[in-house]
Amino acid sequence: MHGEAEQAEHLTAVRADRRSPDEDAGLAVCNQLDDAAARRMILPVWLLLAPGGCRAQPLGPDEIDIDFTLKTDMVDGRMIFVGAGGEIDGLTNPDLVAGAGDTARVVLVNDDGIPHDFAIPELYVQTQLTADRDQSTFVVFEAGESGSYTYFCTVSGHRQMGMEGRFIVESAGG
Repeated sequence: MHGEAEQAEHLTAVRADRRSPDEDAGLAVCNQLDDAAARRMILPVWLLLAPGGCRAQPLGPDEIDIDFTLKTDMVDGRMIFVGAGGEIDGLTNPDLVAGAGDTARVVLVNDDGIPHDFAIPELYVQTQLTADRDQSTFVVFEAGESGSYTYFCTVSGHRQMGMEGRFIVESAGG
């Protein structure tokens, strides 16, 4: 009695002997198509899995129109975002204001050691989760059309505990 591996080899050889040259050519084409199809699928799948989208090169400081930094905190039993720097420094859940079409960057700094993220679902914006104290993440996006959009932490219960604010996009004229 042959082992399973030897039986499989024998079966493959018998099947190969019974194929015509046309069948061999057809199998080779199918194998090439399968490889090409697999290669074409890698990029779209990778783009779907890349957090916050993907750019070939990181944006330089000159390409960011407006920059916001938010720190996470817990005050009197409420979870909040606290503005850091500029006009929002020290403000709780500050209004983040950008112009229509601006390239905005939001940096989220975990200041309390509890997992958090930052999201504006209406604009398809979300950072990666930050779980450790002093860990930071950011997202860069186009502000889009004028209007008022809600930003919040998507971790279960955090929005209800106070982690939400407004992202306001002003029209080009101000």
